[in-house]
Amino acid sequence: MASIGIDLGTTATVLAQAFAGFDTDAVEAQIVKTRQKKWVGSETSESEFDYLPSFAYFPKSGEELVGVEAKSLGPHRYELHRCVRAVKRLMGRSFILPDPVNRTPEQISSLYLEFLLAAAHKAGILSGDDELTVTVPASFTTNQRRDTMLALETAASNVGLSLPKTKLGKILISEPVAALLAYLADDLRKAESLRKFNLDRNPIVLVYDMGGGTLDLTLVRLSWQNRSQPKMLGNVRFEVHELNRYNQFAGEDFDRLVAQKILLRLLEVQRGLAELDLTEREGQYLRLHLIEEAERLKIDLNAEIEWSGDDALINFNLRPARLRETDYPLVSWDISANDYLSWTESFLAFREDMQNAVYPVEDLLRKAMLHQRDIDYFLLVGGMARFLPLQSALKNFWGRHDTFLVHPLPEHAVALGAAVYSYLKLNHDNFMIDEPSADAYYVRRSKGFGLLLGRGSHAQGEKEVYELQGEGDKLRLQIFAGEPVPAAGSLESIYSSLVYQGSALIPLGRSYPKGTKVWIQMSYREDDNSKVPFLDVWVDQEQNLVASLSYAELAS
Repeated sequence: MASIGIDLGTTATVLAQAFAGFDTDAVEAQIVKTRQKKWVGSETSESEFDYLPSFAYFPKSGEELVGVEAKSLGPHRYELHRCVRAVKRLMGRSFILPDPVNRTPEQISSLYLEFLLAAAHKAGILSGDDELTVTVPASFTTNQRRDTMLALETAASNVGLSLPKTKLGKILISEPVAALLAYLADDLRKAESLRKFNLDRNPIVLVYDMGGGTLDLTLVRLSWQNRSQPKMLGNVRFEVHELNRYNQFAGEDFDRLVAQKILLRLLEVQRGLAELDLTEREGQYLRLHLIEEAERLKIDLNAEIEWSGDDALINFNLRPARLRETDYPLVSWDISANDYLSWTESFLAFREDMQNAVYPVEDLLRKAMLHQRDIDYFLLVGGMARFLPLQSALKNFWGRHDTFLVHPLPEHAVALGAAVYSYLKLNHDNFMIDEPSADAYYVRRSKGFGLLLGRGSHAQGEKEVYELQGEGDKLRLQIFAGEPVPAAGSLESIYSSLVYQGSALIPLGRSYPKGTKVWIQMSYREDDNSKVPFLDVWVDQEQNLVASLSYAELAS
């Protein structure tokens, strides 16, 4: 049986496989490459890629396309209205993308998962009896986790694989914890004297995971489950203490900001561009082209910084955009690292703003009521971890360079860690990393709100008591989700964070008279790591359970 991990990313989806290392106590993982087509003009070529771009294209005729083929074909037909990108940021929202796409966010995500599952199945890696793990941002809400599992179930069904219902709650793991697993698996394969982590001291690790579309921070304490047992990965305890909610800021925001600078330069050099009366589709195409050029600039400049330092200077040749059957325009531009840093200063220089790379670190520590000195290690992962200006900004803020760590393959760490988690679940009885939910849940009362379920590992909320305002056989509840109440704060202090989840109409089984007492309680089911809670309802007597609904049913 295989141990498979999938990083369902905003900009790229990655497949990995884990297996026993040379030492029987060690775990190794590797990326599984897939063959994908690429269009250049009217010609196609096929190559192996170590990731699937999270990009979908729905042509006028034929089946939908994903990955490299979709990204290289759809935009260059000026059909961005038939393309979908960065859909991960839309997960958990109940809507359908407009025509001609006409899909929900989870249906789009299922296409990426289906492509990789089918590729793994075709290669003989996946048979249906394997262990599978899919990653989600730590700050994903219940709705977002639910949609991820729906996407996975759809993809597996389309490929002909069955996912046992009893395992669905153990399939998901947060991206920062997965990346930490990958780093720890590598670390524990080394001689003890060469290891970075000293688990004998029960260290706390701050994992900073910035990819193309999301930023996740998580505090994890590591320790040995049993100190008398071998110091191996399966004997490590992971305790997630705190996480943040800054998942709407990442590498693509850098690219969008720099794309604006590139556009201004183009308008200066190619004055005829401003005079073109672009159609909406041509404008969409040009915007995407400039964002892709900004990403390429970031990569090329970063490579030069590695060689020549902060005074790096490159001659950047913008690839032409094809407009009106003409390659237009072509610009050569000398750009320095200082130019780039001045453009992105608002992101890299500390300021109290959600659109900032440094502030979330301080904010997370404040929420956890900890100081930097309380944290033993800072681990940087994700595709943006390779970007040296980001490394420098975070390292300077952190100060302790000896405890500032970067995963050697930061863009693949999450997928590798997901595969490692699958291996541990498959080979170690009852191994599971239990993480807190991202949400606390609240119910609207006649005055204010009542806390139904706090953020926690195995949380069970207090019972809320209602009285029926009239004779009836249903109870209507308005459910909200948001931040947990701070230890030194009041319920009112989190009102601004509450997000309306829906109005649930709870069936009571039969009609009851006015004034009948109804108790409600929200909780997580035992051994269910999906973080999709249930709502139990009792009438008249607390022993008279009349309804037990999953949050997925409540939110539908």
